[in-house]
Amino acid sequence: MKKIKFENTFSNELYKIYFPNIPIFMLKAINTDELSRINLVDMNCGMIYTSFPFFRKIEPYSRLQHSIGVGLLAYRFTNDVSQAFAGLFHDIATPAFSHVVDFMNGDHVCQESTEEFTSKIISRSDSLMRIIEEYGCTLDMVDDYHKYKICDNSSPHLSCDRLEYTFSNALNYHFCDVSHIKMWITSIEIGCNEYGEQELIFNDFKAARSFANISLMCSKVYSSDIDRFSMEYLANILKDAIKKNIINYEDLYKNDEFLIMRIENSNLREKWHDFTCFNDVLCSYTNFDNNGLKVNSKKRFIDPYIKHIGRLSKVDTDFAKSVHEYLDVKYDYYLKGVIKNV
Repeated sequence: MKKIKFENTFSNELYKIYFPNIPIFMLKAINTDELSRINLVDMNCGMIYTSFPFFRKIEPYSRLQHSIGVGLLAYRFTNDVSQAFAGLFHDIATPAFSHVVDFMNGDHVCQESTEEFTSKIISRSDSLMRIIEEYGCTLDMVDDYHKYKICDNSSPHLSCDRLEYTFSNALNYHFCDVSHIKMWITSIEIGCNEYGEQELIFNDFKAARSFANISLMCSKVYSSDIDRFSMEYLANILKDAIKKNIINYEDLYKNDEFLIMRIENSNLREKWHDFTCFNDVLCSYTNFDNNGLKVNSKKRFIDPYIKHIGRLSKVDTDFAKSVHEYLDVKYDYYLKGVIKNV
């Protein structure tokens, strides 16, 4: 089995930028089994196991690394323990290979099919319940980060969740360096947007514009041909594994390593081997002798609000044009993974 070590290398550097130290209440929760599990779940939805050149140059980045970052950012901006917990717990129900299971469930566009289990996982954990009660919180204060506009809000507005994965991915994809992260985060504060709602907003136009353009670069990775193909291909492996009783649906809520081990010890090992060896994708409007995959996807982007100026897309025609071009891309063609000699 191809072992991936999810070590907090670039994340540790970012954590210090987000907040001086990880607070003790977060450390206690991080060390529980429920959160430790998602440290073996790839934030990039299984792409880290492939051989595409772009993903070979990045470091492993887990759901736990991201969740710690969201909790720290929530605490930085709100100084509220309950919002920090909500940010930390928001991905606790994420299954192995992350949004691949949404693809398996047919939820290619919203990618929210697994979020309903968050409250159940927290409430069934004696350890987590003791910790949140120790710090004056109740289950309904921490089990749904959608309640807090600073933790999460409607796309394309800015929240701690979107801020963290943009920072981490932009750094990990080599689209920026740490100096950009430091500049952006010091330009962000809690404010009111055009709807009178709380939102993380920028107080500097240039910082907002550079952040938004880097974020759009990340968005194009999330919905790229190699990403969409790989997630659908892996989703089909998982469907077959369930159909053949190699795994059951509950096994999806273990971790990447467990599922990989089960698949590699089954008659699906060749399909998994191909998945790990794919290093390019072919595109065609005809269906590769019925071997191609036509795959839709969620299009994520961030359109930040700037203090005393307004929404970036309303004042920057170049950014607005870039967003429209991205949203207008049609995924009405077939994809096929290939293994090319390099």
